[in-house]
Amino acid sequence: MVKGKIAPYFRNTGLTLDGIQAKHIQSFYLHELKTVSPGTVIHYHAIIHSALKYAVKTDMLVQNVADKV
Repeated sequence: MVKGKIAPYFRNTGLTLDGIQAKHIQSFYLHELKTVSPGTVIHYHAIIHSALKYAVKTDMLVQNVADKV
C-alpha cells in the first residue's frame, strides 16, 4: 500500500511541503530500496512526482523537486 509508505515517511521527517528537497526524496528511495524492488521505487516516484506537479499547478510550490531526482 503506497499511502502506508510514502506519507508516514515524510510525516516523520517533520518537513513541510515547501521544505522538501530532491535530497529528501532521494533519501526516501534509498531507504525503500532496502525492502522493495526497484520497480516499486519507480512507482513511488511516479506518485510523488504527480503530487508535486499538482502542487506546482495549484501554486503551492514554485517547482517540482522530483524532477531533480
